[in-house]
Amino acid sequence: MVTLKKCNICGATEFILEVNDVCLCMDCILRLNRQLEEDSSWRNGVKEKLDGFYAMYPRTYEPPKPVPERFHVYKPAEIKSYLDRYIIGQEEAKKTLAVAVYNHYKRMDHKGIEKSNILISGPTGSGKTLLVKTLANMINVPLVIVDATTFSKTGYVGADVDSILTLLYQKAGNKVSSAERGIVYIDEIDKLATGEMMGEGVQQSLLKLIEGSVVNVPTSLSKNPQNQRTVQMDTKNILFICSGSFEAFKEKMVGFGSTGTAYTNEVKGIIPELLGRLPIRITLNALTKKDMIEIMCNPEDAIIKQYERLIAVDGVELEFSKEVIVAIAEKVMNDGTGARGIRTVIEGLMRDIMFDVPSHPEYKKVVITTKTMIYGNPFIFKKVNGKTVCIDEKQNVFTGK
Repeated sequence: MVTLKKCNICGATEFILEVNDVCLCMDCILRLNRQLEEDSSWRNGVKEKLDGFYAMYPRTYEPPKPVPERFHVYKPAEIKSYLDRYIIGQEEAKKTLAVAVYNHYKRMDHKGIEKSNILISGPTGSGKTLLVKTLANMINVPLVIVDATTFSKTGYVGADVDSILTLLYQKAGNKVSSAERGIVYIDEIDKLATGEMMGEGVQQSLLKLIEGSVVNVPTSLSKNPQNQRTVQMDTKNILFICSGSFEAFKEKMVGFGSTGTAYTNEVKGIIPELLGRLPIRITLNALTKKDMIEIMCNPEDAIIKQYERLIAVDGVELEFSKEVIVAIAEKVMNDGTGARGIRTVIEGLMRDIMFDVPSHPEYKKVVITTKTMIYGNPFIFKKVNGKTVCIDEKQNVFTGK
C-alpha cells in the first residue's frame, strides 16, 4: 500500500517536497519565503542570511512585471466643474486646487519634476475637508484624513506619524501601487505650533514623509513588533494636503487673506522646512448667509435633498419653507459653527418628525416653517376618511385641499 505524503503544515497532498523526512507543499514553502523577506526589515540577521543565500543560489525564475494600473488624469476645467456640483462659492480655491492636482498627477510620467504639496487655510466650517473629500471621490484615489493633534513623537503616547501610511495602505485595499498615488489630508496642522504638544518632533517626522522617501510601512496598527509585517512604500507620488484655520497667526500669516497672492514661510512654532514643502497655498473665505442658504439647497448632495430622500422612503413628502431656510442660515451664522452646523440645526428640527413618520402611514406631507423652530411641530398633511387634513404647528386641525 502506497502511503500518501502530506504537508506537515497544512496537510495538502499536491506539490510535496520532502527534505529529511519533513514534507512541505509548494504553497507553504512560498508563504514561508515571503514571511522571511518581510521579516528581513526588522529581524536581526534575517536580511544578511537571505542576501547570502541568494548570492550562492541566484534566482532562476523572474516573475512577470505587473502591468501598471491605468489612471485617468482629469483636466483642471473637469476637476473644477465636478467640484462646482458639490461646493458652493470658493471659486479661486477650487481653481487653484484643480490646477495643483492636475499638475501633481501629470508629473508622475515625467522625471525631474518635483511634486508640490498643498496648504489650505480657512475658518472653521468653510469647507476645507469637504473640498478634499469631493476631489478624492472624483479622481478615485484612496484618501486618508487625519488630525495633526493626535500624533506624537515615536515612543510616546499617541499615534506615530508612520501610521498615516498604514491607514492609506489599508484604504487602498492593501495595494501598495494604489496607496502610492493616494491623498493624505492632515487637518489642524496649525495646532502643531501652539506648544500644546511635542510639535517639532512631529513636524520633523511629517517632513520625512511629505518630501518623498521610501518607508517601511506596517500593514496593521498593532503595537506588537513580533507580529508586525511591513511593506515598502515610496511617498514621492502621494499628494499631501495640510490645512488649518491659523486663527492664532492671522496677523503673521501674510497672504492668508482674500487675495491669496503672497505668503510667508515664517510662522512661529512651525519649522520653515515643513512650510517650504507645502508651496501651493489655498485660502477659503468665511461663508456668508447667502452661501449657507445655497449650501442647504443647491449641491447634488445638499442636506435638505438628503432629508427629502430619507423621508420619501416612508412615502412622505418633505418641504422646507423659504423663511425657515433663511432662519437656519442666520442661526448657524450666529453660532459661528460654519457649514457643519447646518446639519445640527436641521437634525434638531427633524428628530421628532423622523420618530413619528414611520408609525403613521396616513401622513402624506410634512412642511417645516419658522414656527416649527418655535413650537417644535411642523405642518403635517394626512389622509382622514379620504380627505386631506392638516395639523398646524399649534396642533390645530383644519381641512386642506
